[in-house]
Amino acid sequence: MDVKNPRIAQKDEVKAVFTWTKVVSKRLSADYEVWTGEDSALINNIRFASQARRESRAALFQTVLERFPEELSIAHAEATLAAERIARPRHIVLELLWTGTFTADLTRPFGDNTLIHRAEAV
Repeated sequence: MDVKNPRIAQKDEVKAVFTWTKVVSKRLSADYEVWTGEDSALINNIRFASQARRESRAALFQTVLERFPEELSIAHAEATLAAERIARPRHIVLELLWTGTFTADLTRPFGDNTLIHRAEAV
């Protein structure tokens, strides 16, 4: 996934990168999307959550995650993970959002009080 400001996405060199990435993704049987838009909160939230896209650790803490309620704040999720002495709890929360295990309203800027919801509950 590429997330770009619409102005930047129109540049020839950026379009060339999109085309190249699409070709490579297709060869690897991988999905590829380009996201643009004027909603800065949405774009910023996707960029923020994407920090967790390359490293998967959430599965290691499945027993803790199963104890999460259907809905909780980002701060509560981080505190729960930290209480279990899990390093980098924010990264785990971002991974849960990135993978779709939990969802949140992407149209509002993320903060400690942002509510996340277990995907099955939505």
